[in-house]
Amino acid sequence: MSNRRGRPKWEYRPPLPVMAAARAAAAVYERRRTCRPEDPDLDRFPDQGDLFGVLGYIGQRRRVPPEVLAADALDELVIIAYLREELDRRELGAIRLARANGHTWPGIAVATGLRSGPGAQQRMRRLESRYEQRGPRSEVAAVAATRAAAQEREATRRTSARLRAVLRGLYAQRHHLSEDLAEDVGNLSHELAPARADTSLSAGFVTSLRMLLMDVRRSSAYAVAEIRAAVDEGERVLLSSSAPSG
Repeated sequence: MSNRRGRPKWEYRPPLPVMAAARAAAAVYERRRTCRPEDPDLDRFPDQGDLFGVLGYIGQRRRVPPEVLAADALDELVIIAYLREELDRRELGAIRLARANGHTWPGIAVATGLRSGPGAQQRMRRLESRYEQRGPRSEVAAVAATRAAAQEREATRRTSARLRAVLRGLYAQRHHLSEDLAEDVGNLSHELAPARADTSLSAGFVTSLRMLLMDVRRSSAYAVAEIRAAVDEGERVLLSSSAPSG
């Protein structure tokens, strides 16, 4: 968008939360497991955080009813939107790193599949414009963007804290769980242990926790009040929150 003087008009564009992609991946798995619990293809579902693998899984394994494929298509779009933005950001960083280490624009053009050095420069400018919101900022817009970013960080911190508490609750009651579920809880707790309490949870961690909650809900241990409370709280957080990202 440009103003009358031809300069780009700055506007705040919050990034697509990684949580949305994690939710979409978990929804694909749960939908297919509900549809065909005995499907051997479920054993080949990608590991936590492998969003590219989830896209490949959807494309290669289509032995499901049409309504499942239709729902998968929307989740696939959510995952693609996140990955496209993530890859563009990484491309911008890689171009800058290449330039900082002495690579020429023609060389970068070859690496990126472009025809010329000016084309590579133009590509970098487009990425900068998209992800760094170049251009004059009004004071009001800048303040609004700063406030929005701070609110998003605080919401992410609160969501992460609630999900950590859910996992701690399950870990404390792991003796009620089956051996496999108790092992999954222990593995997630071990993965979480080195992280600071104020850091966001990764997409892979959130996906794994979501699947764990689904498994615990379907187990006999869900009848235990403390476990039921932890599972219900975790699912409320995942449904109502837009994000830990990172």
